[in-house]
Amino acid sequence: MSKPIAVSVFVVSPDTRSERRFDLHITVEQLKVPIDISVGARCEVETDEPGFHKRGTVRFVGPTKFAKTGIWVGIEYDEPIGKNDGSVQGERYFTCQQNFGVFIRPDRVKVGDYPVEEINFDDEEM
Repeated sequence: MSKPIAVSVFVVSPDTRSERRFDLHITVEQLKVPIDISVGARCEVETDEPGFHKRGTVRFVGPTKFAKTGIWVGIEYDEPIGKNDGSVQGERYFTCQQNFGVFIRPDRVKVGDYPVEEINFDDEEM
C-alpha cells in the first residue's frame, strides 16, 4: 500500500446543499471507489451470514469525520436493520429513519437492479 497523502475534500450534502471540507490522510488505493456507486443507486450489501443480503439505496459516498481514512458508502436500508439515521457522532451525512441507515466500505456494496423485497407476514405469526 502507498504512503498516505494529505487531501482536502469538499462534499456537498444532497439533503441540505451545504458544503463541508474534510482534511484527510488517505492513500491512493483508498480513493478508489467503483464508478457505479452513486447516490440514488439501488444496492445489496454483503453480510457475514451466507445467503443473507441487505438491500437499500445509496444515500452518501465520500469521506467522513468518524473515520479519518478512506471512502464510505452511506446506505438507507429497506428495513430497520441499520445502525443510525444517516448521522454519526453528531454529523449528518444523509437523512433517513432511525435504524435504517448504515455506513459501509465500498468493497462490500454491490450496485444493481435490486428491487425492494416484499415482507410477507403470516397471519399466525403477527
